[in-house]
Amino acid sequence: MLREGTYHNLAALQTVTEGDAEFEAILITTFVNEAPGIVESMESAYNDGDLETTGRQAHSLKPNAQMFGIDSIHEDLLFIEGCGKEDRDDDQLPALIQRVKNVVLQVVKELS
Repeated sequence: MLREGTYHNLAALQTVTEGDAEFEAILITTFVNEAPGIVESMESAYNDGDLETTGRQAHSLKPNAQMFGIDSIHEDLLFIEGCGKEDRDDDQLPALIQRVKNVVLQVVKELS
């Protein structure tokens, strides 16, 4: 059984991998290596006024959030993605992006 953390739950991952510990380790390593860069790209795109890329990056994090049981940011990612699709800035975006960043980095820390 993989360890659980404050911000994640690996039940979905274990279902997807059918308990294959080697495959789970590969997926965890990939997430740990790639998720911080995706979050950084999302934040950078927002700071550059590129809402479309901001939304695309949020979209790319959604399956990871689902697979790793990071439920606390699901609605945030949907909102960020929607703003990107609509090319709509919103006063909530900086705080939501920051929350997504904080949670993802905490999960990375928990999984490392």
